[in-house]
This record gives sequence, C-alpha cells and structure tokens, in this order.
Amino acid sequence: MFFYLQRGGPILIVIGLVSVAAGALVVIAWQRLRRAHWNHAGLLQELAELLQKRDWFEAHRMLEPVQHPFVEPWRTGLLLLMEAKHELHDIEEAISIEGTKLVNQLESSLKPLGAMITILPMLGFLGTIFGLISSFQHWESLGAQVSISVLAGGIYQAMITTAAGLLAAIPYYLIYHLLVAQTQRAALEFSRETSRFIRWIKEGLSAHTTVDAEEALTPSS
Repeated sequence: MFFYLQRGGPILIVIGLVSVAAGALVVIAWQRLRRAHWNHAGLLQELAELLQKRDWFEAHRMLEPVQHPFVEPWRTGLLLLMEAKHELHDIEEAISIEGTKLVNQLESSLKPLGAMITILPMLGFLGTIFGLISSFQHWESLGAQVSISVLAGGIYQAMITTAAGLLAAIPYYLIYHLLVAQTQRAALEFSRETSRFIRWIKEGLSAHTTVDAEEALTPSS
C-alpha cells in the first residue's frame, strides 16, 4: 500500500481522503433513511380515530413519545389545532414547511456525496496529467539520454491515480443512486401519510361542523 502511495503521489492521498469523506456521508445518509422507515401502521389507525373525533390533545399526547422524522410536522399541525387560532389552510402550510425541512435533511448528505463522486475520477485524471508532465519533463531534461525507466515513473503515477479515482468513484456512484431512490421513496411515503393525516383532520372538522349545524336547526323543547 505504501508503495502505491509513493508512486501515486499527493493526488493519490487526496483521492483517499475524499473517499473516506464520501464513506462518512454514505453512513450518515443510510442512518437518516433508516430512521425515516415507517413501520407504525397500528399507530396510524389509532391516530385516525382520534383526529376524526377532533381529539387533538390526545392525538398529540400519543405522538409525543414517537421518535420518527414524519411525526414532527404532524405534531406542529396538532399544536396549531389545539390553539384553535388558525385556519386549516395555515395548518396545512405549516405541515408542508416542516415536511420540506424533513426532505431537505434527508437529501443534505446526498448533495456533497454526489459532488465527491464527480470529483474522484477528475482527481484521477488530474494525477494522470501530472504524471505525464513529469515524464515529459524528464525527457526534456535528459534529452537523448532518457531511459524507459525514467519515463515509466511518470506514466506509473498517471495510471495509478486514474485507476484509484475510478475504483473509488464506481461503487460510490452505485450507492449514491441507491440512496437517492430510497430518499425519493421516503419523501413519497411521507407525502402519502401526511395527505391521510390532513384528510382525517378535515373529516373531524367537517363532522363537527355538521353536528353544530344539526343542533342549530333542532328546535329547543
């Protein structure tokens, strides 16, 4: 390994550092996606019943101990409902803003990861250029006395850095697209579940409005 580091030069060290940083971002993205995996089907059923009965306080109490990224925007909406000072449109907008923050957080490690994947082969090609420049410099300085071994040193550096950049970039490229697909799936799942959450709120509000209207039309005895 040390032999290749010597041959590859500083560019190979940079490729190694970028690869380590990319690996750290992969771990962060994977952990966030793991937290965003929704496996609370039973909770949603209970939540639907509470929302349809307009029991905002109990619904908020039930969600309070749940540690899941989806729940935070829902808790925000329930707090606004408990205050009873906001229109449904404002509540939907607040949930949407919190949901956008959630999706941005899931994507935050993917953007620099994508940049690093793009940079890795470019660093390899940069090492190739440096290696060829070194070979031609030796050729120019030695003139007719140049030997194959002298030229081979620069070409060796060129090939090592190119290979290292590609070897690092290819697996990360595949992992990156897998993470992007999983992130899009999590965002779609959040959008679907949040749509159900808002629909249950609307059903609770409309049912309450219907009861009030019926009571107003019923003549008092």
